[in-house]
Amino acid sequence: GERALARAAHPEAAARFEAALHVLDLDEHDESADPRRVARIRAELLVLLGQALWRSGSTGEARERFAAGFELARTIRDAETLARAALGFVGRTDVTPGVNHEAVAMLGSALAALPECDSALRAELLARLGTELYYDDARGRSDPLTAAAVAMAERLDEPELLAYTLSARHYALTIPSVDPSERLELLDRLVALAERTHALDALTLGLQESVAELLEIGDAARMDVARAMT
Repeated sequence: GERALARAAHPEAAARFEAALHVLDLDEHDESADPRRVARIRAELLVLLGQALWRSGSTGEARERFAAGFELARTIRDAETLARAALGFVGRTDVTPGVNHEAVAMLGSALAALPECDSALRAELLARLGTELYYDDARGRSDPLTAAAVAMAERLDEPELLAYTLSARHYALTIPSVDPSERLELLDRLVALAERTHALDALTLGLQESVAELLEIGDAARMDVARAMT
């Protein structure tokens, strides 16, 4: 299933994870099976199935699996799977006007469960929680979360993760009090990292946001270049 997921054969991956869960159902009736081990594997499979369904376009079904994996991981106190389930449920960039309180609660629970040390999962949770709180009444909550995410990604020296956290930081700073040129510096870093690591999703996002910032600044020449690259 994971090999199918890696080569973007998402329906095949979903079918294999469903089959694995069916086998696990049979294993649960085995009195010699370790219940915690079975639960841990089930939680991991639910998250993987959620990823396969999400990438297949079945986001509603995917969220059901992520939610089930989240609850199971919380019950057995599996912090890593809890974080992956929360991130899967909320989506990496699925931000709409207003605060999604369910998403905030899941991300906050996952963040609290992880050890307070640098990790890619913790950096991604910080970034995603920061973007989700963009519309929160206490506007200041988004700023320190996204700043911490970028700093952690820099310490970890993971270019793709840094590109993602930079996109979250840019989102959090899209407010009238921040000069567009400051935000553009973040996007320039993001685009350079995305080009180097061939992270096309981050590259596309960075270029699209660059067009908007350059339009506000009035730099038509650079805007045309960004549009052409997009």
